[in-house]
Amino acid sequence: MGKKYKIKMKSIFISGASGALGLAVSEFFCLNGFRVTGTYSSEKPKQVFPNFTWVNWKTNDLGLTEDLVSYLISVPSFDAWFHLSGGFWGGTSFENAPSDKTRQMMEMNFQSAWELAPVIIPALTEKNHTPILFVGAEAGLAPNPGYGAYGVSKAALHYFSQTLAEELRGRNITVNTIIPSTLDTTGNRTSMPDVDFNKWIKTEEFISVLEFLMSEKSRSVTGSVIRLSK
Repeated sequence: MGKKYKIKMKSIFISGASGALGLAVSEFFCLNGFRVTGTYSSEKPKQVFPNFTWVNWKTNDLGLTEDLVSYLISVPSFDAWFHLSGGFWGGTSFENAPSDKTRQMMEMNFQSAWELAPVIIPALTEKNHTPILFVGAEAGLAPNPGYGAYGVSKAALHYFSQTLAEELRGRNITVNTIIPSTLDTTGNRTSMPDVDFNKWIKTEEFISVLEFLMSEKSRSVTGSVIRLSK
């Protein structure tokens, strides 16, 4: 009999795993043989997936960040980081937008990625192609009156992603941003019941892009904004 080789289980870190998109992505990769670690910020979700670990983390919390660092030291390196955290608020001009809402958008959509980067990047393997992915928004590409706070926070994320791609060039780590027009989730259907859902991006379509970015075929794709629309 020939020599048996132990195959390393690929692993993914998913920040924002407790949201609708995060749960779907976590479930898909867990059921397809990946080891996944996912974050939640408040109440621990009840969902249990194979080879999955929940960790508590949120922005501006030094204690939870220290706990996360300790956890990352204790586990094998990750083969990908998917940052699916974020939030939405809008419908009011900059002039009338409450400062706490603007601050909240920056924390959820930009600061969460910025704070995690120096923590997660050292935990990524650099031996093979390792993708980092952020979720952007059309509002971050062009002005959208009434949604300035949201748009500015996403524009900051886009700039951060592209800068990080340049800083990590040559280290086998790629950094890209996906911008789905509207994701077909239960929450979006509830909040917008009168629109044509067929024009929305299905979760499986979003996941197929993640699969591509995980593959060796995408190792030259970095610093890109990938727009999904119908």
